[in-house]
Amino acid sequence: MSTRALQAEQTRQQILETAERLLTEVGYEATSLQMIADEMGLTKAAVYYTSVPRPTSCTRSCCPESNG
Repeated sequence: MSTRALQAEQTRQQILETAERLLTEVGYEATSLQMIADEMGLTKAAVYYTSVPRPTSCTRSCCPESNG
């Protein structure tokens, strides 16, 4: 795996961890891509580009048994 791909995967993991924490703390309705971006010091576009869409993020974070 290239350095760039490794860095992207690490960022993606951090986004998912941040999303999981926020979803747990404030709930699905109150969690937004902007909130995740602000927590990480990223732009909303970077979060969207690097991660997966919000419903999938929520499913992966809240329901790990559904990850395949």
